[in-house]
Amino acid sequence: MESNANAVINKKISAKKKEIIILKEIKNKFNLRKIPERIEIFDNSHISGTHPVGVMVVFEDSIFQKKLYRKFNIKTDKKRISDDYYMMKQVFERRLKFDQNWKRKMPDLFIIDGGKGHLNVVQNLLDKKKLKNLDIIAVAKGKFRNSGNETFYHKEEIVKFERNNEQLFFLQKLRDEAHRFAITSSKARHIKSFDNSLFDNIIGIGKKTKSNLLSYFGSLDNIKTASIIDLRKVPGIGMYMARKIYNEFNKND
Repeated sequence: MESNANAVINKKISAKKKEIIILKEIKNKFNLRKIPERIEIFDNSHISGTHPVGVMVVFEDSIFQKKLYRKFNIKTDKKRISDDYYMMKQVFERRLKFDQNWKRKMPDLFIIDGGKGHLNVVQNLLDKKKLKNLDIIAVAKGKFRNSGNETFYHKEEIVKFERNNEQLFFLQKLRDEAHRFAITSSKARHIKSFDNSLFDNIIGIGKKTKSNLLSYFGSLDNIKTASIIDLRKVPGIGMYMARKIYNEFNKND
């Protein structure tokens, strides 16, 4: 037992040492002001143009600090739901407001999901706030949105990596965690909106069924216009429940 415990400890120490080396290499690659000890990663997400959410993920002391993760429900309308610059600006305006204690602790590095335009949006906000000595890296997906072909932006520099580069893998890990949290947060916001929806008039529909319906159709509007046959395709929905849902949304037809 003791030898196994020592092996686990040694593995963690070795991984941390390797990570420190990678962070140092990233610092040199992007010419950062310092080796980043605290990194905040940002991403936005929405479901079929509804319930947009911005998120902040924190990587510090060699681990993702999930207690420090934050969600920002984005206020927008359908005309601006595809305006990623607008959404990123709104998220950072709230992040940099300093109206709560946690906001006063700034990272050594911001990483944002996006390209040069996103970088400029955030940099302009930092300049307005007169916040200096903060580095920002923007991560743009490849032409075919395939992993390994990302383009990185920092200040006026454009950085690319070879596909098997460890620095690239590390940055992808950070970006992917923010992306995962953004998607789950957007889904959670969407599901929560069902709590006061017309579903409450249908006896027998619980949270799991709502979640299955949302995952399958993507939005409440799509569910309202679904046929009985389509409703039956949702996991956990039988013919009886499919008819109840269909009848609820087609009372006046």
